[in-house]
Amino acid sequence: MKPFLKFTLSLCLLLCFSISSQAQHEITNISSGKIVDNENLFKKAEITALESQIKDFIKATKIPMSIMVASLSNNSLDTNQWSIGTIESPKGIIVVISKSSKVISFGIGKELSRTLTKDKVDGILNTQVLPEFAKKQYKTGISNSINELLKLLVH
Repeated sequence: MKPFLKFTLSLCLLLCFSISSQAQHEITNISSGKIVDNENLFKKAEITALESQIKDFIKATKIPMSIMVASLSNNSLDTNQWSIGTIESPKGIIVVISKSSKVISFGIGKELSRTLTKDKVDGILNTQVLPEFAKKQYKTGISNSINELLKLLVH
């Protein structure tokens, strides 16, 4: 292969990787303690109240937490697309909700997976979140789940 062609191909691959990494970084970079509501699920006052509750949760547990509300084009939810924490310290909780797709999921960082097992998280979803969501009481469902998570993490 000619050196110029090799250089061009390498540069193209580098640019493609860089653009892909940047796009992934934009998806995964959610500030701890924040609610990103792209579907207007919550009223401003509810966001303020929930962010305050999340701030108290973080203060009590030292565990980052955020909530992402987004429309999902393929009706599937992979909480691995979003994360909180760093590669070195993969602890954190992210709640991803899509009202339009009727999907909710809790992403639990690897460092928390022994304490917050799938069964415990599913229990919180089934007893605290889904009953309130069925009544369109979204803020109450999320608030209840934060309280339950706090009980499990602060013995």
